[in-house]
Amino acid sequence: MATLFAAESARGRLEVRSAGRTLRLYVDGVLHSAFNPARGITGSVWDALALAPWLAPSPPCRSVLLLGLGGGAAVQLIRRHLRSETMTAVEIDPLAIEVARRFFGVGGRDVEIVRADARRWLARCRRRFDLVIDDLFVEAGRIPARASGTSEPDWWRRLAARVRRGGMLVANFADAAALTRSGLLEDAATGRFSSRARITFRDYENVVVVLSEQPLSRRLLEARLCKADLRAADRRRLQMCVRTRL
Repeated sequence: MATLFAAESARGRLEVRSAGRTLRLYVDGVLHSAFNPARGITGSVWDALALAPWLAPSPPCRSVLLLGLGGGAAVQLIRRHLRSETMTAVEIDPLAIEVARRFFGVGGRDVEIVRADARRWLARCRRRFDLVIDDLFVEAGRIPARASGTSEPDWWRRLAARVRRGGMLVANFADAAALTRSGLLEDAATGRFSSRARITFRDYENVVVVLSEQPLSRRLLEARLCKADLRAADRRRLQMCVRTRL
């Protein structure tokens, strides 16, 4: 694996490494993005973040808010499969933004990249979005962990308030224990979302939670994946396990 870029930021050491056409972004040794433009999916957590709307009868994806840009793998997947009209990505690290633009092709008129602390930005935001994705992580001893202040009732209330009627909230957790500690599924602020799904992965401990006002169906997701522009090799890389009864 070749190292294409390495530099220090306030967040830690950022490295871009390549393996064939696959690019990976690491922060202090923790993988934060992986993307191969020749593949329709990543075979990892970012597939769930981007394709969660396919669980709903009317996928909510015209406007997307992504908290935590990383290298932009989720942005590229949303572009390819959801074709959203607008995306807003909030990232605190200016070096991560530079890397996402320079190496991962994140940019263009369809993506507004905001350099800001997501917590402070969300407190001021008054816009609403069809799809809100929370992918905020920091590195704790080379282990990914939820960013400070993003596993509290006030945080879930603010996130839920930015979701339009009929929309969807998607949140990524390092593992099942992190989800339990967050209180997300018990929080009153998320009670308006009558349907919930949990997505886990064969090779990763991450848990992605999907909250929606529309009913969620694993069969709908599977049907749309069958119709998607994916090669046979891509389909074999998919490793999402979806539960819609929590």
